[in-house]
Amino acid sequence: MNSTIEHAPARPLRPLTAIGAAAVLAVAIAAAALVAGASQPRHDVTLVARGMAFYLPDGSDPNPRLEVPAEESVRLTIVNRDSGIDHDLAVESLGIATRAIPGDGSSTTIEFRAPREPGEHEYTCRRHGRMMRGTLVIR
Repeated sequence: MNSTIEHAPARPLRPLTAIGAAAVLAVAIAAAALVAGASQPRHDVTLVARGMAFYLPDGSDPNPRLEVPAEESVRLTIVNRDSGIDHDLAVESLGIATRAIPGDGSSTTIEFRAPREPGEHEYTCRRHGRMMRGTLVIR
C-alpha cells in the first residue's frame, strides 16, 4: 500500500516590519535583563566587626537588627577591624556562615536566598557569641 503525503505550498517568509523587529528586540532585552538580574543579589548588607560587636558601616548601634524581604537574594559582607582578633558570622538556623577572618581589615562575603517564611534568626560570631549577636528578620 502506497501512501503519499501532500504538502501545502511553501509561503515565502515576510520580512519583519519595523514595529515587529522592535517588539522582538524588546522581548530579547527584557529576557536578558531577567537572566542577568536573577544572578545579582538584590540586598547588600555589610557589617563591620569592631570593639567586639557588629556595626553597620556608618552606624553606632552595636549588633543591629537586619531586615531582609522573604525569598530575596542577599549578599552579606563582614569586614573585621578588631585588630588581632579573628571573627566570623553565622546564622545557624539558616545553615549559613562565613569563614573566620583576621582583624586586619580583611573581609569575607556569603550569598544566600532568604527563606520564604517570615521570622527572626540570630546571627552571631561563633567565637564571641556572648557579645557579638544580633537579629536577622525575614519579612
